[in-house]
Amino acid sequence: MEDTFCTSLQEGQIHHQEHQVEYREKYKALKKKLKFLVYEQECFLEELRKSQRKLLKITRDRSFLLDTGCAPMRYDIAFYFVIDSQVLATSSKKGQVDFAKKVVTAFSVGYMQTRFSCHIYGTTPTELFDFKSKTTVTGINDELDKFTSRTGSGSVETIENLKYIWTDIFTEIKGDRPDIPNYCLMIAIDTIDLRIYDAEAAYTHRNYYTDRQLAQTATKYITISSLGNFLSEATVFTADFTCDYFCDVNYFTYDEPENLNTNADTAAGKITILMDSAWEITCCGVITSWIFYAKASGTLQIGVLRPIDTSTYRIIGFTSIIIPDTYIDTLVTYDNAADENIAIKEGDKIAWYSSGANIISYATCTTTTRSDCPQTTRQVTYSGELETGETIDISSTSAIANKAWALKFTTKNNTEIIIRTNENETELEENTAVGKSAIFLTIEDPDAFEDYEFTVSGDLDHLELNIETMTLDLKKKWPPGGHTSTVTLTVNSYNEPPIINNLPHIIEILETTKTALPLFQINVTDATKDDICCTMPFTLPNTFNFELKNTTDVYGNVTGFWLYTIAEPAFEYSDIDSYRVFVCCQDPYGSSYSYLILRLTEVKIIEPYVPPDWFFRALILSLTPIGLMTAVSCFTLLFTVFWL
Repeated sequence: MEDTFCTSLQEGQIHHQEHQVEYREKYKALKKKLKFLVYEQECFLEELRKSQRKLLKITRDRSFLLDTGCAPMRYDIAFYFVIDSQVLATSSKKGQVDFAKKVVTAFSVGYMQTRFSCHIYGTTPTELFDFKSKTTVTGINDELDKFTSRTGSGSVETIENLKYIWTDIFTEIKGDRPDIPNYCLMIAIDTIDLRIYDAEAAYTHRNYYTDRQLAQTATKYITISSLGNFLSEATVFTADFTCDYFCDVNYFTYDEPENLNTNADTAAGKITILMDSAWEITCCGVITSWIFYAKASGTLQIGVLRPIDTSTYRIIGFTSIIIPDTYIDTLVTYDNAADENIAIKEGDKIAWYSSGANIISYATCTTTTRSDCPQTTRQVTYSGELETGETIDISSTSAIANKAWALKFTTKNNTEIIIRTNENETELEENTAVGKSAIFLTIEDPDAFEDYEFTVSGDLDHLELNIETMTLDLKKKWPPGGHTSTVTLTVNSYNEPPIINNLPHIIEILETTKTALPLFQINVTDATKDDICCTMPFTLPNTFNFELKNTTDVYGNVTGFWLYTIAEPAFEYSDIDSYRVFVCCQDPYGSSYSYLILRLTEVKIIEPYVPPDWFFRALILSLTPIGLMTAVSCFTLLFTVFWL
């Protein structure tokens, strides 16, 4: 019996060991399979991302020649009209006014933005309005119209009128800002020709001016062949202002998307267009990523619209992003590839579309809780797929209020382009057909839907640039006898401004702040070590509670820029609970533009209740009989117990 028992025990131990080996092998097999599944999932996600890239429709927008550049930042521009009775007719008066009005429309006009003034020169100079008195487009235009009724006599005294530019027009008392570039558009008329002058440096060279021509070393000027060219010359002048607002490393959002995930939009098959300030594009650059909170699956087409007029927008470009079911109720971050970075400029709008349910979530808000709560979102019914270049009409739509969409997008400056040709020189036979391409050009630009400026100079009688095919074509029959032509092509698209490193940013301040308080230091750098100047162009909503100050070293060199409250700021949480303070830093080559969000913290002061004087008198009067009654009662009780 003992032998049998021992044998059974040994067999049990063997079976137990075999089970241990089996479990261990199963664990190793499962672990290996899990690693493979993780790797397979990573491969699947990578393939999914590649598929999303392929779905992106990159169609270069060829209509950029019809678009104007971004609005300039801030300037002090003075119109200097001539009123010479010998040559000035009513039509030329109106021509000068029309010229000025067209220039005004090309700028962002306002007290904190570009200012205009208007002056008249003749025998003596006079003022129509200064930089401070008219700071709206309507006010400026109304005052300009009064010029047509002015009359003049006598000849023009040139030296006195030129001196007036710097002794009277560009002075602080007239609203000139010392840190803002000055432009004086002086219209000079004589019996031979008419010229518009940029007379910025006129005063230092005043002794060299005559009625018939200004010194070329002092200023740039454009010759006008006839009085009928006023409007075209206004276009020439405004076209010289390239984009001064650069996006830099920036982002645009109402709040972090994960905080706006509460609601799903029930509208299906709609293009949603964001019109409010939280997503308002106020700079030039490219969009680098999209961050949003998904509430539905499908294909999200998200991109940029550009206004044609007040109710019509053109699709500039978009990205198609596939949202699988597993992404529902999650934060989605889509980083664009280099060739997906859609170029943007001031005034563009963000929009998205999905054929099914609206993919991006929203949270409700009110202007009483947050003053920047979106109030003007538009939705347009649409079917099919978005196409670049297509127009969207919003005239029949109504504004959607109190919906804060869970969307954030990031931006940066656009990228320098490279022009490549098949060859820089070529030979053409004398019998070459008109229209044949002589040189083929290629623009290498990683940014999508970029705006380009083409400038062609040289022999434009025989050669012309074809924008559609990007070729230099023969314009007319090639002359015999070994004719040589040279054409220079310049393409502008890129500028290297300073970089604001720590904006956008959000800070909080107490509404009870009543002194000058340093709020935030601007961290700005410049790759080429140029001199940097930072300004505060405007705030949303408009306020004078903030100012930007320079810090300097012992030698007077600027060492930094700080945002302060003014000496006696006036904050009221119940009226305005947040501000956006915009900062622009510029060097000689361009400007960067970003903003600081300041949110007010409400201070609820609990004051102890102080009763009025009559309360204490009433209390004493009411307690006196009660006290007497209590004393009498106590005396009676004691007398009864101890003495009776």
